[in-house]
Amino acid sequence: MPLGITIVFALAFAMYLLLFVIWFSEYRGLAQPRHAVPGASAKARVHLALPVITVLTTLVIVWLFYEQWNSNISAYMLGMGLKVRDYSFLWTINAVLIVTFQPVLTFF
Repeated sequence: MPLGITIVFALAFAMYLLLFVIWFSEYRGLAQPRHAVPGASAKARVHLALPVITVLTTLVIVWLFYEQWNSNISAYMLGMGLKVRDYSFLWTINAVLIVTFQPVLTFF
């Protein structure tokens, strides 16, 4: 029983949710100054490495799903009986969204 594209977005959402939970539970108050504790710098590096690894892992997974979406959506749409015109319209919408939101994302 194929799940379609729903599983891709569900997994991407789950990865971002996991990142948020880790960030929220582990990194509250890290910007506050602390007293020097022996071995604290190694502990801080481990804490910093965890969100970096989580973000990079999420990025790789989402990128893989996105590439699958790019390579398989045309065959999927044509298999559903949609025309090439509909596929072209999908990519026109994609381009408009990128051009519209890229300056906003660049600002942040």
